[in-house]
Amino acid sequence: YYVSSGGTHGAWMQDPMETLGEDLVWEMASYSGETEVLRFPSISAMTSRSSITYQYLSYGYDGTGHVVYDGYLYYHEASGINIRKVDLSTMIHVDTLSVPDAGYRNTYPYQWGGYSDIDLAVDEDGLWVIYSTSANSGRLVLSRIDIDTFSITDTWNTNSNPKTNIGNAFMICGKLYATSSYSSYTAYIDFKFDPETGEETNPGIPIENPGGYNSSIDYNPLEQKLYSWDDSRRQTYDLTF
Repeated sequence: YYVSSGGTHGAWMQDPMETLGEDLVWEMASYSGETEVLRFPSISAMTSRSSITYQYLSYGYDGTGHVVYDGYLYYHEASGINIRKVDLSTMIHVDTLSVPDAGYRNTYPYQWGGYSDIDLAVDEDGLWVIYSTSANSGRLVLSRIDIDTFSITDTWNTNSNPKTNIGNAFMICGKLYATSSYSSYTAYIDFKFDPETGEETNPGIPIENPGGYNSSIDYNPLEQKLYSWDDSRRQTYDLTF
């Protein structure tokens, strides 16, 4: 999909649970301080910029690491270590979770910066948060979030490259993956971490950034595709399992 709207940075999301209906798309077209969330009835409406519903958050966001899951938006609140949970049917703030010792405001962002220190992810196993701490020397830290209690239940420190040298990261089937660059036309998924075994490997899978500025990559377990925002491109990547 290609949309020349919304600028260089952003995130677009679908709910893998389809709680509020099939095909809905949400867009957050910035990386800092904004409160506007755009909702579209379908991907085709997103690409044609039609049938837009404007929704607004009570608190601004940082980064592009937001996710929609089971009718809720989870996002990194601006200027701190809080994740906020918002009911997308009412836009009412439901709960807050602090990520202990997480860097924020470009302490440990991805390569491109953009306050991308705290990155949420959804996969077949539920909700996760990817971040870094000084205790882990700025390398990737992964925590599992229980959505019912809205609390962190497990945390793993990895031996990845420093997060500031990583293009992006995402979860698929309970495994953490990271890319080598946000800007190289051909980058690589060059890090994989299995929290169950602690094993770390280099899959060496090429991944393209045709826009040259890929500010978010997230997995949709329903579609089994990666969604990315690369300059003004909304892209999906097909996966082979």
